[in-house]
Amino acid sequence: MAPDPGPPGRGRFFGDDLLDEIRARTDIVAVIGEYVPLKRRGANYVGLCPFHPEKTPSFTVSPDKQMFYCFGCQTGGNVFTFLMKREGLSFTEAVEHLAGRAGVALPEPDLGRGSAAERAAAERRRRERELLHRVMDFAARFYQRALVKSPEGERARRYLRRRGVRPESVETFRLGYSPPAWDALLKALKAKGVEEAVLERAGLVRRGRDGYYDLFRDRLMFTICDHRGRPIGFGARALDDGEEPKYLNSPETPLFSKGRALYGLHLAAPAIRRGGRALVVEGYMDVIACHEFGFDYAVASMGTAFTPDQARSLRRLTDTVITAFDTDSAGTQATLKGLEVLSAAGCRVKVA
Repeated sequence: MAPDPGPPGRGRFFGDDLLDEIRARTDIVAVIGEYVPLKRRGANYVGLCPFHPEKTPSFTVSPDKQMFYCFGCQTGGNVFTFLMKREGLSFTEAVEHLAGRAGVALPEPDLGRGSAAERAAAERRRRERELLHRVMDFAARFYQRALVKSPEGERARRYLRRRGVRPESVETFRLGYSPPAWDALLKALKAKGVEEAVLERAGLVRRGRDGYYDLFRDRLMFTICDHRGRPIGFGARALDDGEEPKYLNSPETPLFSKGRALYGLHLAAPAIRRGGRALVVEGYMDVIACHEFGFDYAVASMGTAFTPDQARSLRRLTDTVITAFDTDSAGTQATLKGLEVLSAAGCRVKVA
């Protein structure tokens, strides 16, 4: 069996026969050829290595062996390995991508192993995550509409105009506004048949003495997405001077962990891979400003100390990271911590 080498407890196992079928129905030359111009040389294909700079082609693809290898940097493997390294995917994600491309049906996650009770529990977790993804997408769209169309949203629109945020960035980054009512989102989702306990699990509501209420109210909303662009959490900025906390983030949920997520990574990943470097800044607005001025390889650690999980996410895409934190005391500490964590992950770090 081939496991996903991801976080403990979240693996997915595929039989060797299934993996062999996916490989057999996948043209490795066609897949790699989408990233690297290849020329036929005898039985193989050659091109410039996508994993290190070179002027003379040393990257070889063998359609017979369904393998690739670079004689310059000694990087090699099969079609799954290539996508993992080139796209920063986990093994599971690479398998799912290629299975979909090849038209091979995959078994349900985690359902082929363990006892009946374990399989049932795995199925419940899978269904819950699917539901939470739908709920979070609804919430993001709800906040987006409130920003663009609601009279109350004018406060947030005025703030964005004052900061010079372009309309296209509002759409691209899925910026939004949470209405001031205590139950605006709660009512909207309950009308769709979503139970309050599910909304609490999603980190969208809290439970008080008099029932549930919206966690985010009268704030500018920054949608935090996973690597596939799916909303998993929110950052919310106060619009009144002196209001505390200035920023309120989603709590830890089955979808969101602040120590693992990087704001803007789903948008920056193509540019990071293309340019071979990532720029790490502190906050949401920093990322948006960077992208607007052409630094589309910028991501943010969302004001927290850089973590090993975040470093690994970047290392899958590049080995060169530039940090540009604030120059105050907190920013200096973040820079020093980032240097340590990123270096430990195998990154070359530069300070802007």
